[in-house]
Amino acid sequence: MGTGGGDCPTLRWSTSNGPSGTAMRKAAEKVIAVSAFKPRSLAVIDDVASRRTSRVVLTRRGKPVAAIVPVDPEPLEDLWGAMRGSVKVPSGVDVTEPIGENWDADRDI
Repeated sequence: MGTGGGDCPTLRWSTSNGPSGTAMRKAAEKVIAVSAFKPRSLAVIDDVASRRTSRVVLTRRGKPVAAIVPVDPEPLEDLWGAMRGSVKVPSGVDVTEPIGENWDADRDI
């Protein structure tokens, strides 16, 4: 059992073929017992956050119970204009024209 990026044992390495057919090495996936995770939690979390480890699976009595994966932050500015161009208004249609429906807000309550 080797080590990769920390004191946790590396049990599996993921590889895939790149666009040119060459094998590309990805970050290791680690499997660790919950009891071993406790004293190393900060180091393990740092490995995942820095992408040295792609995922950490926590086990209890040999059965997976949780996984730690990095968060991919999505900047809010990426959402601005995300729907632009997805709605087409047919020519001759006035979207500001009343549709003749009675709304609760228009009633005197």
